[in-house]
Amino acid sequence: MHDILEGIGPYEVKLVLNSLIEKKHVTLDQINYRITSFDYGFADRRNKPSVLSKNDMRNIDGAMRQSAAQTWCLLRLLPLMVSDLVPGDCEEWQLLLLLLSCMELIFSPSLTTPVTTYLGKIIEEHHTMLLELFPNISLRPKHHFMLHYTTAIQKLGPLVQYWALRFEAKHGFFKRINHVTCNFRNICKTMAFRHQMLQCYNVLSGTILKANFEDIRQVLLETIEGRPILGALDSGSIISLAQRRCMVQILVSHMVNRFGETPTADTKMALSSTLIETFPSLRDMSESGCVTWYSKGRHHRPATGFLEERLRNIRKQMRRLSDAGPRRVEQPPPQRTIPDSSMPLEQVVEMAEWLKHNDQPLIQVEEFMRDTALYRARWVRENSGKSVHDVLQEFPQLTTPGMV
Repeated sequence: MHDILEGIGPYEVKLVLNSLIEKKHVTLDQINYRITSFDYGFADRRNKPSVLSKNDMRNIDGAMRQSAAQTWCLLRLLPLMVSDLVPGDCEEWQLLLLLLSCMELIFSPSLTTPVTTYLGKIIEEHHTMLLELFPNISLRPKHHFMLHYTTAIQKLGPLVQYWALRFEAKHGFFKRINHVTCNFRNICKTMAFRHQMLQCYNVLSGTILKANFEDIRQVLLETIEGRPILGALDSGSIISLAQRRCMVQILVSHMVNRFGETPTADTKMALSSTLIETFPSLRDMSESGCVTWYSKGRHHRPATGFLEERLRNIRKQMRRLSDAGPRRVEQPPPQRTIPDSSMPLEQVVEMAEWLKHNDQPLIQVEEFMRDTALYRARWVRENSGKSVHDVLQEFPQLTTPGMV
């Protein structure tokens, strides 16, 4: 965060934009107009960059008066703002695009070993290109730090898993309180007291205790559809669109069972936050990392995200069923009588217990499965409230092909 978003990023943005302005490709007023009129969407609206002043642009080594999140937003979206004004063969513009390619890999939540090697190559290419285009400047120490990113990723994992942005966001609460109270006699006590008051409010209002989703992994494990999704997430691979929809259905069903069809915004936010904490590969590029899963509504706009869309569909279905009115209750068809087994019950129970712990030899398994068929049917009818997971725990051989 400090190396790129508060160091190299603003520094090179000033160099590139000043060069484009000198070559008459763009003007500072055009850039500021594009910044203020750009449609940032829900994910980046809170991190909308500030306009660039002439004094800040002249002072290359000075601050750009943007926060780390604002700089990140500006770097990602600047090509969409002014690319139509810049020639495609402009070398300074290619330098900025190369920096964005480095950032895309540096901020990635998961990387493979070949990709880290490629990252080291494009970082070296970026530094060489910077010195060729701007020979009057020298590389900063933070440029040197970038050369060690490949080694750090290979030894410790993706950089975003241990960067300082999350800690800076937590520290923002203390900075706001300090600005309001203006008490410097015992600042540590004041900050600690205000923080604990906030914690008490969160506990008493139920935003922590009532919205605890620490069992997300267990929720997926208990469903047949969720197990392959859990395996894919644990292996670090990218889940498919169908798997993502299935996972959202499982988690939203779990949330509805616990909190009803209209859970609070804090409950939905707790679920989305716990989801990306449990599976970091599901993080998005926003500051919180979970905007694509759930984002609160603002300025009379509805909430968005995968979880909110699923909840909205559930509520529509419930309203459709309630508006249909009472229907004629159909009598269920009479149940067929299960004949009694010709074998003693004790012997059949012993066979069922043997099948729980053995899957070889196949001939013996097939014979016992045939002999216990009536026992299984009677057990399922007597335990109709059991889930499929419970039935498979009692009769695990049902998942073996050809045994049903």
